[in-house]
Amino acid sequence: MSLPRKLLIFFIGIIAGILLTIGLSAWLVLQLPGWLVVDEEPVHADIVVVLGGGGGSRLRKGLSLYEEGYSKSIVLVDKKAEYWHHIYNKLCKGRGFAEKPFVILENSVNTQSDAELVFRYAMENAVKSLLVVTDPYHTRRSSVIFRRQFDGQDISVRTVSSGDFGALRMPEERWWKHEPTLGTILAESSKLLYFRMQQLFP
Repeated sequence: MSLPRKLLIFFIGIIAGILLTIGLSAWLVLQLPGWLVVDEEPVHADIVVVLGGGGGSRLRKGLSLYEEGYSKSIVLVDKKAEYWHHIYNKLCKGRGFAEKPFVILENSVNTQSDAELVFRYAMENAVKSLLVVTDPYHTRRSSVIFRRQFDGQDISVRTVSSGDFGALRMPEERWWKHEPTLGTILAESSKLLYFRMQQLFP
Protein backbone atom coordinates (compact mmCIF):
# COMPACT_ATOMS: atom_id res chain seq x y z
CA MET A 1 0.00 0.00 0.00
CA SER A 2 1.39 3.39 -1.01
CA LEU A 3 2.16 6.06 1.59
CA PRO A 4 -0.55 8.52 0.37
CA ARG A 5 -3.20 5.79 0.63
CA LYS A 6 -2.04 4.93 4.16
CA LEU A 7 -2.22 8.60 5.12
CA LEU A 8 -5.72 8.86 3.64
CA ILE A 9 -6.92 5.87 5.65
CA PHE A 10 -5.22 7.29 8.76
CA PHE A 11 -6.96 10.67 8.40
CA ILE A 12 -10.32 9.03 7.66
CA GLY A 13 -9.91 7.03 10.86
CA ILE A 14 -9.14 10.18 12.85
CA ILE A 15 -12.14 12.03 11.42
CA ALA A 16 -14.41 9.04 12.09
CA GLY A 17 -13.12 8.88 15.66
CA ILE A 18 -13.76 12.61 16.18
CA LEU A 19 -17.29 12.36 14.76
CA LEU A 20 -18.00 9.33 16.93
CA THR A 21 -16.73 11.16 20.02
CA ILE A 22 -18.87 14.21 19.23
CA GLY A 23 -21.93 12.05 18.61
CA LEU A 24 -21.43 10.09 21.83
CA SER A 25 -20.85 13.29 23.81
CA ALA A 26 -24.01 14.85 22.38
CA TRP A 27 -26.00 11.72 23.27
CA LEU A 28 -24.66 11.74 26.83
CA VAL A 29 -25.55 15.42 27.24
CA LEU A 30 -29.08 14.73 26.02
CA GLN A 31 -29.42 11.95 28.62
CA LEU A 32 -28.19 14.17 31.46
CA PRO A 33 -31.56 15.65 32.54
CA GLY A 34 -33.15 12.22 32.82
CA TRP A 35 -30.16 10.97 34.85
CA LEU A 36 -30.51 13.88 37.26
CA VAL A 37 -34.02 12.75 38.18
CA VAL A 38 -34.22 10.07 40.88
CA ASP A 39 -37.65 8.80 41.92
CA GLU A 40 -37.40 5.71 44.06
CA GLU A 41 -40.48 3.70 44.94
CA PRO A 42 -41.65 4.87 48.37
CA VAL A 43 -41.80 2.33 51.18
CA HIS A 44 -42.86 2.75 54.79
CA ALA A 45 -40.31 4.83 56.68
CA ASP A 46 -39.90 6.33 60.13
CA ILE A 47 -39.90 9.87 58.75
CA VAL A 48 -40.64 11.75 55.55
CA VAL A 49 -38.02 14.49 55.09
CA VAL A 50 -39.12 17.45 52.97
CA LEU A 51 -36.31 19.72 51.82
CA GLY A 52 -36.80 23.48 51.70
CA GLY A 53 -36.84 25.61 48.59
CA GLY A 54 -38.95 25.44 45.49
CA GLY A 55 -42.67 26.06 45.59
CA GLY A 56 -45.25 24.06 47.46
CA SER A 57 -44.75 20.87 45.44
CA ARG A 58 -42.27 19.34 47.89
CA LEU A 59 -44.53 19.87 50.86
CA ARG A 60 -47.58 18.62 48.98
CA LYS A 61 -45.71 15.42 48.07
CA GLY A 62 -44.55 14.96 51.65
CA LEU A 63 -48.10 15.40 52.93
CA SER A 64 -49.36 12.91 50.34
CA LEU A 65 -46.83 10.30 51.46
CA TYR A 66 -47.94 10.84 55.06
CA GLU A 67 -51.63 10.60 54.13
CA GLU A 68 -51.00 7.42 52.14
CA GLY A 69 -49.51 5.80 55.23
CA TYR A 70 -45.84 5.74 54.27
CA SER A 71 -44.84 7.44 57.53
CA LYS A 72 -46.24 8.76 60.79
CA SER A 73 -43.96 11.78 61.01
CA ILE A 74 -42.87 14.63 58.73
CA VAL A 75 -39.55 16.47 59.10
CA LEU A 76 -39.19 19.81 57.32
CA VAL A 77 -35.76 21.33 56.73
CA ASP A 78 -34.96 24.94 55.84
CA LYS A 79 -33.12 28.03 57.02
CA LYS A 80 -36.08 29.35 59.03
CA ALA A 81 -39.32 27.79 60.27
CA GLU A 82 -41.31 30.75 58.97
CA TYR A 83 -40.47 29.74 55.41
CA TRP A 84 -42.55 26.60 55.87
CA HIS A 85 -45.48 28.52 57.36
CA HIS A 86 -45.37 30.79 54.31
CA ILE A 87 -45.39 27.82 51.92
CA TYR A 88 -48.29 26.21 53.76
CA ASN A 89 -50.37 29.38 54.04
CA LYS A 90 -49.78 30.42 50.42
CA LEU A 91 -49.43 27.16 48.51
CA CYS A 92 -50.78 24.23 50.52
CA LYS A 93 -53.95 25.51 52.18
CA GLY A 94 -56.63 22.96 52.89
CA ARG A 95 -54.18 20.10 53.51
CA GLY A 96 -54.62 20.10 57.31
CA PHE A 97 -50.96 20.86 57.89
CA ALA A 98 -51.48 22.01 61.50
CA GLU A 99 -53.02 18.68 62.53
CA LYS A 100 -50.18 16.55 61.23
CA PRO A 101 -47.15 15.48 63.31
CA PHE A 102 -44.26 17.49 61.95
CA VAL A 103 -40.88 18.74 63.11
CA ILE A 104 -39.04 21.71 61.61
CA LEU A 105 -35.23 21.69 61.51
CA GLU A 106 -33.80 25.19 61.09
CA ASN A 107 -30.47 26.78 60.15
CA SER A 108 -29.90 24.90 56.92
CA VAL A 109 -28.10 26.76 54.14
CA ASN A 110 -27.69 24.07 51.49
CA THR A 111 -28.32 20.39 50.74
CA GLN A 112 -25.23 19.30 52.68
CA SER A 113 -26.43 21.06 55.83
CA ASP A 114 -29.91 19.57 55.21
CA ALA A 115 -28.32 16.12 55.39
CA GLU A 116 -26.30 16.99 58.49
CA LEU A 117 -29.34 18.32 60.37
CA VAL A 118 -31.42 15.28 59.44
CA PHE A 119 -28.56 12.96 60.40
CA ARG A 120 -28.34 14.57 63.85
CA TYR A 121 -32.11 14.29 64.27
CA ALA A 122 -32.05 10.65 63.16
CA MET A 123 -29.31 9.77 65.65
CA GLU A 124 -31.15 11.49 68.50
CA ASN A 125 -34.50 9.88 67.70
CA ALA A 126 -33.47 6.33 66.71
CA VAL A 127 -34.66 6.81 63.13
CA LYS A 128 -33.99 3.75 60.99
CA SER A 129 -35.49 4.81 57.66
CA LEU A 130 -36.37 7.98 55.81
CA LEU A 131 -37.87 9.20 52.58
CA VAL A 132 -36.27 12.38 51.23
CA VAL A 133 -38.59 14.54 49.13
CA THR A 134 -37.42 17.26 46.76
CA ASP A 135 -38.10 18.50 43.23
CA PRO A 136 -37.08 16.41 40.19
CA TYR A 137 -33.82 18.00 39.04
CA HIS A 138 -32.60 18.26 42.64
CA THR A 139 -33.15 14.56 43.41
CA ARG A 140 -29.86 13.08 42.12
CA ARG A 141 -27.67 15.45 44.12
CA SER A 142 -29.86 15.08 47.21
CA SER A 143 -29.68 11.31 46.94
CA VAL A 144 -25.88 11.33 46.63
CA ILE A 145 -25.40 13.75 49.55
CA PHE A 146 -27.83 12.03 51.91
CA ARG A 147 -26.49 8.56 51.16
CA ARG A 148 -22.97 9.82 51.77
CA GLN A 149 -24.04 11.41 55.06
CA PHE A 150 -25.69 8.19 56.28
CA ASP A 151 -23.00 5.88 54.92
CA GLY A 152 -22.06 3.20 57.43
CA GLN A 153 -25.28 3.59 59.41
CA ASP A 154 -28.00 0.97 59.47
CA ILE A 155 -30.49 3.50 58.13
CA SER A 156 -32.45 3.22 54.90
CA VAL A 157 -32.45 6.36 52.73
CA ARG A 158 -34.73 6.64 49.70
CA THR A 159 -35.25 9.70 47.51
CA VAL A 160 -38.69 10.54 46.15
CA SER A 161 -39.37 13.20 43.53
CA SER A 162 -42.20 15.68 44.00
CA GLY A 163 -42.92 15.05 40.33
CA ASP A 164 -43.43 18.76 39.71
CA PHE A 165 -41.11 20.44 37.22
CA GLY A 166 -42.89 23.75 37.70
CA ALA A 167 -41.83 26.26 35.04
CA LEU A 168 -38.95 24.02 33.92
CA ARG A 169 -39.11 21.66 30.98
CA MET A 170 -39.12 17.90 31.46
CA PRO A 171 -36.15 15.77 30.26
CA GLU A 172 -37.98 14.60 27.13
CA GLU A 173 -38.76 18.16 26.07
CA ARG A 174 -36.38 20.55 24.29
CA TRP A 175 -34.80 21.67 27.53
CA TRP A 176 -31.63 22.99 25.84
CA LYS A 177 -33.75 25.70 24.19
CA HIS A 178 -35.24 26.86 27.50
CA GLU A 179 -32.80 29.06 29.42
CA PRO A 180 -34.17 28.45 32.97
CA THR A 181 -34.15 24.66 32.47
CA LEU A 182 -30.71 24.69 30.86
CA GLY A 183 -29.39 26.81 33.74
CA THR A 184 -30.87 24.46 36.34
CA ILE A 185 -29.42 21.36 34.67
CA LEU A 186 -25.98 22.93 34.33
CA ALA A 187 -26.06 24.15 37.94
CA GLU A 188 -27.11 20.76 39.33
CA SER A 189 -24.49 18.96 37.24
CA SER A 190 -21.75 21.37 38.33
CA LYS A 191 -22.67 21.08 42.01
CA LEU A 192 -22.76 17.30 41.77
CA LEU A 193 -19.36 17.25 40.05
CA TYR A 194 -17.95 19.55 42.75
CA PHE A 195 -19.29 17.25 45.47
CA ARG A 196 -17.70 14.23 43.78
CA MET A 197 -14.38 16.05 43.49
CA GLN A 198 -14.50 16.86 47.19
CA GLN A 199 -14.92 13.15 47.89
CA LEU A 200 -11.96 12.23 45.69
CA PHE A 201 -9.72 15.03 46.95
CA PRO A 202 -10.80 15.86 50.53
